[in-house]
Amino acid sequence: MVDEALLHGLVTVAWRKFLDAARADTSRRHRKG
Repeated sequence: MVDEALLHGLVTVAWRKFLDAARADTSRRHRKG
């Protein structure tokens, strides 16, 4: 059985990493353009 709190924590961390990557990608594009 999966611990809901642990799963929620993993999802939160993954989501933050995704947002950070998206933000960095956006910044890179703006600098180039």
